[in-house]
Amino acid sequence: MPKRAKKGFTLIELLVVIAIIAILIALLLPAVQQAREAARRSQCKNNLKQVGLSLMNYHDVHRTLPPGVTVAFTGVGTSNGFGWTAHILPFFDQAPLFKKLNSKIAYTAAPNAALMSTILTAVRCPSDAGPDQDTTGGVADMGTSNYVGNYGVGMPSLTANPRDVQGIMGANTKVRIRDCKDGMSNVILAAERRNPKICNLAGWSVAGGAANTAGELGSCTFWGATQGVAADYAINPLPQSTAPGTLALYQILGTTRSGDVGDNVAGGSNRLTGNLTGDAAVTSVQPWTLAAAGTVKINKTLGNVNTMAGDFQDGTTVGFSSWHTGGMQAVLGDGTVRFLSENIDSTIYENLSRRSDGKTLGEF
Repeated sequence: MPKRAKKGFTLIELLVVIAIIAILIALLLPAVQQAREAARRSQCKNNLKQVGLSLMNYHDVHRTLPPGVTVAFTGVGTSNGFGWTAHILPFFDQAPLFKKLNSKIAYTAAPNAALMSTILTAVRCPSDAGPDQDTTGGVADMGTSNYVGNYGVGMPSLTANPRDVQGIMGANTKVRIRDCKDGMSNVILAAERRNPKICNLAGWSVAGGAANTAGELGSCTFWGATQGVAADYAINPLPQSTAPGTLALYQILGTTRSGDVGDNVAGGSNRLTGNLTGDAAVTSVQPWTLAAAGTVKINKTLGNVNTMAGDFQDGTTVGFSSWHTGGMQAVLGDGTVRFLSENIDSTIYENLSRRSDGKTLGEF
């Protein structure tokens, strides 16, 4: 009997099968990526919810919400420079770390300096691929964060009277729930801030290095305190100076509006200009000098009006931002976490950051 010929794929059939498989993979990959981003965004939402609960638990214990940063001027009080997240550590399972911190000394002194570099996943958004630590030569290595407190409107400033801060947190503030006359469901407690791809204060300092044409450098957000480069911060980083400037409070606090006259400093302008040290080399290149008066929109980065092209791209901003598509997440005073669109009405957005403006909010 003649042998029956064996059946098999021709070359053309094989190529067609491979092409079909490639098309299916190409169609499936975006769906997989979207599913992964949805999971990361969900985890970020859970992180913010824990932050909100921790802030409320802090209020239950201390009868006030934590200050944005603890500072003292020359000869007045105790100054450790701790940021608001450091104050709520015991309330999200970080009591051992909190107990190791010495609140009677500066965050730059031992043992605080080493502890400030701790990586806390609870305050890191999984969608943010930025560094977990900044070790680029500041006054102390710092663990990064993706959540900043709500300063309200105006540029975050140490010189503002705590009572004039219209948000929830500022330097030495002691805001109570009863101070939020608009209702806790109508005010932001904390919200997201994306970090640049490379943490480096040289990203906004002429004295610190070359131009950042790639747009990847920038000042990161930290959980423990603000950061500084010795060359750019001639003042004590606590600070203990009669004219401390802003000490980069935007690294732990966020604003919805750059300074107009009377925004949060009674009878004066809070659109800060100049620099921290009086050093001509860094005059007019700090982020707060570049934020024109008006709403600091979500995911908006600071513009460039100097020769340091690209320095303020990526994550360097004084507002709120994220790597989520289309907006960012914020925890409100009632503990709910809301996704706020980049296209949110500017008036509603600013009113959300004020705790007692008496304005009625629309849909958001």
